[in-house]
Amino acid sequence: MSEIRPAIQQDQRLILRANEQLEHVYLKNADPSVALLLTRNYNLLTQQQNQIDQRLNFVQKAKFWWQCYLKLSTGKKMNLSVNLDSKQPSFKPISI
Repeated sequence: MSEIRPAIQQDQRLILRANEQLEHVYLKNADPSVALLLTRNYNLLTQQQNQIDQRLNFVQKAKFWWQCYLKLSTGKKMNLSVNLDSKQPSFKPISI
């Protein structure tokens, strides 16, 4: 069990670093696919986080990037509510 925790922490650091890079890419060229990737990454971090303050931070960031994605892809905003106690992903997977 002690080996699992450092692996999760390393995964979180990698995802956070990737998000920093993606945010820079988004600032240069506002692309909805980049916003969608950021949303997914912050949702992954939310699911791995047990500390409520960090979890809330990731939820807020995921919601922000989801709004950016919606605005760029549809031109609309949506009201999102999140249940922090839920173990289910915040967004339903879709099949194309």
